[in-house]
Amino acid sequence: MTGRKTVTTTHGRYTVDGRASEKTIKMMAMPYERLISIHDAETGRLIGGEEEETPHRGDTILVSDYERIMPRGEGHIAVVRLAELRGTTPVDECLYETSVVIGDRPFLRMVAESAIYYARDRGIRRVMVANGDVWEVIEAGGIDTAGVEVVRDISPPAAAGDNLLVTDFDRRYTMGDEFVAAVRVCERHGYMPTDDGYSETVVVQGNREALREAVRRALDYARDRGIRRVCINNRHVREDIEAGVIDTTGLEVVYGGGALR
Repeated sequence: MTGRKTVTTTHGRYTVDGRASEKTIKMMAMPYERLISIHDAETGRLIGGEEEETPHRGDTILVSDYERIMPRGEGHIAVVRLAELRGTTPVDECLYETSVVIGDRPFLRMVAESAIYYARDRGIRRVMVANGDVWEVIEAGGIDTAGVEVVRDISPPAAAGDNLLVTDFDRRYTMGDEFVAAVRVCERHGYMPTDDGYSETVVVQGNREALREAVRRALDYARDRGIRRVCINNRHVREDIEAGVIDTTGLEVVYGGGALR
């Protein structure tokens, strides 16, 4: 045997010292990698038994719904992700992800075209769309889907939020090496934060206008997503609502916690 081994994994090929055992090589791999084979780097002889077959590829590309929603200017941004599935089992949970402005049709069109490109490039004949806006872009036409079946994901969606919470001041929030006052705004289902729902932490530190703008962004999001209940635990926010500085038209506002002091 020579002094080097060639290692092939699901994510690449590289050489290692010839003294490295198979156990050591597996420990060196990343968590998402799977060992396929080990060969003698000079002779090409297979080491450690029969070479494994190339791992199964997926049969579907999934376009995810919006994830990790965050405010940005007058609107909101979110992540849309492409995943490779075999049946309903992920083969690669993140082939590609990008941040988009929610509802931005030109950018969502690029997401749809990327999904079809990945499908063709990998010999996959099916693209499943969980994102309603991406589906509308595809249905509007103008995207070449030849050779690819594009279907709407009809699996039950994850529990959507039914309320927003604006917290009281968190005076233990740290920025660098100092404590600052911060307020959190989050989307919840009942009393539990939703996965990948709306979430923003705003550092106030005497800047009341920053808090007002953060609350206005959250309320606009609630209206856009059909969320009607907003729980306010912050006295300053309550004062602004009651003074008409913050518009809560169309929303049910409930006060609790620090807002009751």
